[in-house]
Amino acid sequence: MRYKASISYDGSKFYGFQRLKNKLNIQETLEKALTKINKSLVVVKGAGRTDRGVHAYNQMIHFDLNVNIPEDRLKNAINSLVEPHIHVNYCEKVDNNFHARFSVVTKTYQYVINMGEFDALDNDYLYNYCHKLNIKKMKKAAKLLLGFHSYKAFTSGERENYNSIIYKIKFTKKKDILVITFIGKSFYRYMVRNLTGALIKIGEEKAAEELNLTPSAVSHCVSGMEEELGFPLFIRKNNRISLTGDAKSILPYIKQLLLSENAVNQAIAEIRGFEKGTVKLGCFNSVCISWIPKLVKNFSDKYPGIKIELFQGTYNDIVKWLENGTIDLGFLSVSSAGKIPITPLYNDRLMCAVPKTFKTRNEGFITIDELKECDFVQPAENCDADSQMLFENSGFVAQSTCHVVDDMSILTMVQSGIGVCILPKMTVESYNANVDVYPIYPEAYRVIGISAFESTRKTPIVNKLYNMIVDLFTEQYT
Repeated sequence: MRYKASISYDGSKFYGFQRLKNKLNIQETLEKALTKINKSLVVVKGAGRTDRGVHAYNQMIHFDLNVNIPEDRLKNAINSLVEPHIHVNYCEKVDNNFHARFSVVTKTYQYVINMGEFDALDNDYLYNYCHKLNIKKMKKAAKLLLGFHSYKAFTSGERENYNSIIYKIKFTKKKDILVITFIGKSFYRYMVRNLTGALIKIGEEKAAEELNLTPSAVSHCVSGMEEELGFPLFIRKNNRISLTGDAKSILPYIKQLLLSENAVNQAIAEIRGFEKGTVKLGCFNSVCISWIPKLVKNFSDKYPGIKIELFQGTYNDIVKWLENGTIDLGFLSVSSAGKIPITPLYNDRLMCAVPKTFKTRNEGFITIDELKECDFVQPAENCDADSQMLFENSGFVAQSTCHVVDDMSILTMVQSGIGVCILPKMTVESYNANVDVYPIYPEAYRVIGISAFESTRKTPIVNKLYNMIVDLFTEQYT
């Protein structure tokens, strides 16, 4: 018996639709659930292969079962095994000639672009471009993409045929959010992403906007600078621009000059009685969820003229951003800060999350010796300095086949019974996962702190944010 089903899913939790070895994906998750229902192997066919991080709200699949199950009961049975990040909207019995891929009439993709302030909470669900776009120019260029064409220039990977049809490209703007909708016959690997990137480049007015110049005036300024320096700054090839080797060699000095100029301007503004500017702050997931909303509100209330620009990433990302001047301040764990100065703020106890069926030897806690016998779902190495240190200090290597970046994905795997994990208490409390959580004995902690280089921290507006962070959160450090 063949069934058609419509599914929706949160793509930020998966490595795309297609089955991948040792990577969490949509196809394999559905196949495991259906095989359990069918009591024999089930293969799922999808209307298309979405890339990592792509979400869906009405993607079609089909599969064959040996058993005849009423459609509503089948839908509920699948959902009980795959939720919360995948949901079956409906199931329908179909003729055996139906094929989710080859029976497609049209496909619709949407790309959501934020042109306003950086949105940390929706970062997985939109592109934080954070600059104005010339939508009129983008619409004009989009007309050239309509119809039957070879889209090889916008496709990644080798294939026999790059031809397809795009029927419609629609632009919808609401406040600072721009949604570009593509409707077509078929879309190949990275095709929508690359089409959107090309349209953004056409509508880009970032440099012109920041310098208060027209785009042609920006080009003239660059040419004048290259003439004055005596060497080219940019390589212009195939509609792409990259820095020359000479430009890369002077870039660190330019960044230092800009930081110095920014500090001088801030000092002048403070002397004149004005408090305005932008502070760039790096944070990792659990701090972003637990601390940032309170921090942003309190800081905005006290200093309405100073904006906080947020950058969310891993420990490694934040260290890199601090070193190259992308951010002014960054939340890190003390164990990941390396040579960057850090002020400790909060002792975040390491906890062990286990499936509901897991039984500990001791009531209310779990020991290191007990953990040595467990299978682990581990965060990726660059997200996991503190649990790695716990393992090293305890003299054992965690047995793990899963190395995952996203905290919620880790907890979902634990919930499914794949293994146990060690995460800080703040991280576990940030998500509503259906797992049991036990403190580890002997006790171990992640120490969260705020990092900045001394020269950057001394600038007036950066120092104001630094002091507020210390005042708000140091009281929790014991």
